[in-house]
Amino acid sequence: MKAKIEARREAIRLRVEERQSLTEIQRQLGVSKGSLSQWLQPYPLDADELQQRRRANATRTAEARRLKAGSGEPSAWYKVAAAGPLSSEQKGMIAEAAVLFRLTLHGFTPLRPVFEGNKADWLVPVEGRTVKLQVKWTRRTGQGQPFVQARRSTRHGWRLYDQSDFDFLVGYDLFLDTAFVYSWEDLRGRGQTSVQPEFAEAWDKLRVVA
Repeated sequence: MKAKIEARREAIRLRVEERQSLTEIQRQLGVSKGSLSQWLQPYPLDADELQQRRRANATRTAEARRLKAGSGEPSAWYKVAAAGPLSSEQKGMIAEAAVLFRLTLHGFTPLRPVFEGNKADWLVPVEGRTVKLQVKWTRRTGQGQPFVQARRSTRHGWRLYDQSDFDFLVGYDLFLDTAFVYSWEDLRGRGQTSVQPEFAEAWDKLRVVA
């Protein structure tokens, strides 16, 4: 009973203070939509908020269809970069800047790690905790979907990341101008993964407490 009361209190807080949708709140709390609908009935989203979410859902759906259909048309930024090859350093800077842009748009306040040896590219304060983000440039081989490396180079060769290295790995694809957000659990034991629609611009995952 106490857990249910606390879940109800948190659901109402997320709606009233953060204006989250029912689906967003369910993803965080794991409570049934039936219970959430009852709890949140006195706290509806207004018409403008509902319209914004419908537009966001339509954009996500279109993005998923585009990825399933293939690579699609190259982004305007990819066309600019096509004038000459990019160095590894340039790719890293572009990917990190693209992720910074998105984090800021989604209301996060990303910080640069200040301690030497920290493998995270961005530190993101989220509801009393700090989320570590590792940023990668997606790779293309000319055939099939682009993929994201989930391992790093050392003096002794390639090795998988440790769980302490990051909470989320973000692969940025310049051709699609799309960021793919993977949690540690999404990539556990895997050295690489091809991009998939369900991970495209999935920034709400950062707010989910494990």
